[in-house]
Amino acid sequence: MSPGTEIYHFVAGPSIPDGQETVIYRLGDTVGGLFEIRRDGTLILTRRPMDNEAGKVHQLNVTAENSKGSDSTVLPIYVEGRLSSAGPPLQSSYCQFLQKVYRAQMKENSNPHEAVIRVQAGCQNGQQKFRYAFHTQTKEFEIDSQSGQIYTNGPLDRETKSSYLLVVNVIEQNRMMTKRQSEALIEQSSSKLSPWQTLVVVTVLDDNDNSPVFLKLLSDSTLAAVVDQNANKMTPVIHLQARDLDVTPEVLKFGLEGDGSEHFHINSTNGLIQLESSLEKSDIEHFELQATVSDGKHTVHTPLNIYVLSVDTNVVQLTKETPHSELDPNSVEKKLSEILGMETRILVAQPYVGDDGKTDYKKSHVFVYALDNSKPIGRDELRRLLMANSDDLHPMQISAVSLLSTGNASAGPQTLLTIVLLVVLVALLLFICALIMFCAKRRARNTSGVMEGAYMINSVGSGPRPYDVENITRATAQTVLAGRPLPDPQEHRIDMPTDRTDIGLERDDTTREFSNSVRERPSLLQSAIQRQNIHTIHPPRANDDDELKKF
Repeated sequence: MSPGTEIYHFVAGPSIPDGQETVIYRLGDTVGGLFEIRRDGTLILTRRPMDNEAGKVHQLNVTAENSKGSDSTVLPIYVEGRLSSAGPPLQSSYCQFLQKVYRAQMKENSNPHEAVIRVQAGCQNGQQKFRYAFHTQTKEFEIDSQSGQIYTNGPLDRETKSSYLLVVNVIEQNRMMTKRQSEALIEQSSSKLSPWQTLVVVTVLDDNDNSPVFLKLLSDSTLAAVVDQNANKMTPVIHLQARDLDVTPEVLKFGLEGDGSEHFHINSTNGLIQLESSLEKSDIEHFELQATVSDGKHTVHTPLNIYVLSVDTNVVQLTKETPHSELDPNSVEKKLSEILGMETRILVAQPYVGDDGKTDYKKSHVFVYALDNSKPIGRDELRRLLMANSDDLHPMQISAVSLLSTGNASAGPQTLLTIVLLVVLVALLLFICALIMFCAKRRARNTSGVMEGAYMINSVGSGPRPYDVENITRATAQTVLAGRPLPDPQEHRIDMPTDRTDIGLERDDTTREFSNSVRERPSLLQSAIQRQNIHTIHPPRANDDDELKKF
């Protein structure tokens, strides 16, 4: 077999129309430049094999990649015998794993993104760059392409699968693969030179002239992810992936920008985005962020939409007439996706809990959501679609489709009515309090008015003070007035003299003492006169002195 012979043709699908992005094919190991793959996926033999390359099977790892993602396959090729002796054997400098088997143990039902084990490869050329990748992609695990650390994507279930066999490939970077291939071609070409010939090798140096590109973009060139409203902190949300056609940048740097980005943490090296703070009490339903990737010279921004999953907005509860332990999530998701015609996923499944709070382990509750172009549809729309296909749900033993609420949703009519009633009740209570205070003040004023008109009030500052209330008690004043002899109004007539001194001389000592205390208060005399029905007359005549002295 001569150099340039076509060995195999690879085709990666689905096919892309002309004028759009093409698929890039790469070889994980060219076996020292023995093999090469063209842009159209054709595998060719570039030179004649050396002695150490003949008579053995070479496992060629072929990777196809575009902006939607990447995939790889392994093609075994057996090279028979020695086809040519073109010089001394070429010393291989490819990368390889020093440890062929790694063993790890993980507990079932562990948290997502738990570290499993780290694999390491070595290269004879210590400065040669390489990356790690799974030979066959798996949804249970992921690998950090730079460090070789393997993580879980979600909880593992031993009853479903008790062991996993993961094949990891170490893939050399383009520059070193090209260099090794070029060295082999140079050695082969130089061995054929005549003494009067020389070989000039021109190497094109790489320049960072290409911007990095995000992988797994949607049709509108955006990224999308979902996160449970009740998810724990550091729960993985999305793993950003990007590629750069240039060889110069050793590591791409990822970033996250926009309002609400503080709720998330991003690993700048591997692009893993995790939940930084709880969203349980948050009313945000949609985060519009910007994912960034930089190669040190070029920075690319791509819209990243993160949708919050909640029973208030986009999650529906299904009642399944089978125990929770017998539930197969993959089977349920697949059947629901076929029925609805869109990707349907299970958020969480748990034993059935009735309205009375009792648990029925013979049934289960399954909370599901549906994605339309990676965006969750509303719960009302999802429920309508499920009810429209209720005949297809009965074989799955799904008996009910329900809408729940956590109370965190925006205020509805019932909530607004409750708020209005509370406001009215508070206003009514304030009015009643004001009315009570008004009545109390009015009653106090009326009571004060009555007391002001009362006679002989035993207090300071209330009512008229016909006597010295500070020194003479009310009882004493009443006793003095009651002990005074009063004339019969029908038999006696008293002529009041104009000179108060004379009449004071004719009164007894007790009356005189009391009269002195109220001398400056004419109202007391007037009141006593009115109570005794004593009429004031003109001054007495001289012949009436004897009668006046009787008093």
